Amino acid sequence: MSHTKNFSLLVLGQIISLFGNAILRFALPLCLLRETNSAIIYSSITSFAMLPLLIGYLIGGSFADRYPKAKIMTFLDLLTAIVCAAASFFANQAPMIPFILLVLGFLYAIQGLYQPAVQASLSLLLKKEKLMIGNAIIQCVDTVDEFLGPAIGSLLMLTLSLNQLLFSCACCFLFSSFIEKLLDFHDIPLSYEHNSAALIIKDLKNTFFYITKGSQQLLPLSSLLALLNLCVIPALTIGIPILIIQYLHMSNGSLGLTQSLMSVGGFVGCTLAGIFSKKMQLHHGLYPLFGISILCFAFSIATLPVFTSSLIYYGITILAFCMMTLASYFNIWFFSYIQIKAPASQIGKVISLLTVLVCLTQPVGRIIYGLLYEILSNHPWIVLFFAGILSVGINILAFFIFVSHRHQP
Repeated sequence: MSHTKNFSLLVLGQIISLFGNAILRFALPLCLLRETNSAIIYSSITSFAMLPLLIGYLIGGSFADRYPKAKIMTFLDLLTAIVCAAASFFANQAPMIPFILLVLGFLYAIQGLYQPAVQASLSLLLKKEKLMIGNAIIQCVDTVDEFLGPAIGSLLMLTLSLNQLLFSCACCFLFSSFIEKLLDFHDIPLSYEHNSAALIIKDLKNTFFYITKGSQQLLPLSSLLALLNLCVIPALTIGIPILIIQYLHMSNGSLGLTQSLMSVGGFVGCTLAGIFSKKMQLHHGLYPLFGISILCFAFSIATLPVFTSSLIYYGITILAFCMMTLASYFNIWFFSYIQIKAPASQIGKVISLLTVLVCLTQPVGRIIYGLLYEILSNHPWIVLFFAGILSVGINILAFFIFVSHRHQP
């Protein structure tokens, strides 16, 4: 089978699988926020649910390099379909908070195992000069699903119960597993060893040594994304639902519209990354970081109480669109740069370990910002202004990192 056909099947499987995932990741936290009406519970549960994602990424990178990637994707989608179908039978009887924590945690864990296999497959299907375009396409698939997920999810929540929604998404995952079963590309995994735990530990040690000693650029660049995930991104990922549902007292549909337009912004960022892929340089990462700082302060101004609820909502929505455009561009630039720099035999493990390192800070940031939004529930602009100040510090650090590593190979 040709690489083009395999890549098309990979993209199609991603569309269907991520669509089901996006609906559940919109619906489950929203049910939690509506049920508890607490910013700190909402941020804490969504933060704890991310921990399986990080564990999944650690294991997933090793699996992606040592086992057939197509089989990994097929099995994980099939497993997700089975678990979602089973969860649909207990949704109405189980306690809300632990049930949502368990289901979200499972979805994130599967995503952590799944994504390294997808990302490691790209280097087998695409030439080096096409990698950034391929990453942009995969990211576009994610953002399109993130656009459709909240939009359709908010509509489905009007007509379907939670158990019906879970069962519908199980069908998406089952269909995706059938498509991924058709994948057939040249994949030579590394040698198999029976002691899986020792194998994973060995892989992690070797990969960590490469990141810290073998490459002079990857660790400093990763620290930027880690700081962004700690100081800036949670102010919005946690803040947008809290601002719209609690501060502005708007409907699920309003939140769904905003999050859908955020995904459109991500799509625009993917498109820009594809357009500028041939001109990718190390220092180009400064531009989206600078724009993110400006937008943080703009968010703070937009949420001032001098404006009406409608104006605040429109301002939040427009700025969230712009923020996602820049964040998506920076994310694609970062991972494309890793794929170019990392050895082919270690791409899966390097991407996985770096993803874990940069995401470890996000649960902490979510809890901190959830607490800040709870304390300053009547003055959210202060929280966003604080995020803007921190983002300026990240920009200063980024400038020195890019200048010091600009001429290194």
